[in-house]
Parts: sequence; structure tokens; C-alpha cells
Amino acid sequence: MTTWISKLGYAGIGVGLVCFGMATSESYSQVGTNMLSAGTNLQVLSANLPSGIQQVVVVDSELRTMAVYQIDPVQGKIQLKSARNVAFDLRLDEFNAMQPLPSELRAVAR
Repeated sequence: MTTWISKLGYAGIGVGLVCFGMATSESYSQVGTNMLSAGTNLQVLSANLPSGIQQVVVVDSELRTMAVYQIDPVQGKIQLKSARNVAFDLRLDEFNAMQPLPSELRAVAR
């Protein structure tokens, strides 16, 4: 629990860094998607959605977790939209895949 709370604090710092960088740099405002590494195991990806909402994805590569935030540019409100551990997602051989499936390609390649 304490680890998650501390990581959430790091995520908040990452979100703050992205918001600060976007507010102070003209080049950020010209690019729709930005990525920032907070110098730890966190990676932050920011994109402006067509609705004008800014979406920030924070990925912790050590814990294999991710969180998605949306920031309202008018009100400045930050909403946590989703959080999940993706460790088991990354272990799947195939999910929602279309043919030819990866297993079918492996069989042909042998």
C-alpha cells in the first residue's frame, strides 16, 4: 500500500512536469504527443484529444502498471480515468487478434 501511494506521488510529479513543460515551451504546444521520462521507472505520455482535453498516460516499467489521466484545459481539473497492472496483459500470446493468428504464423514458420 505504501509503495503504491509513493508511486502515485511520483506519478503526480510526472503529471506536473508534463503540464509545466507544456505551459512553458512553445515547441510542446506544436506537437500533439509528447513523452517525458521522469528519470525513474516512470514514463509520461501526453496527448491533446480532439475534444481539447489533455490526456496523460503514466507508465511504471518496474511495477508494470499504468494510469490514465485527463486534464480539463478550462477548469484545470485532473481526473484519474483508469489504472491497471499490465504484467499479465504482456504475457498473452494473442488477444483480440485477427487471422492469421500469431500461433498460426509460428506453425507455418517451423
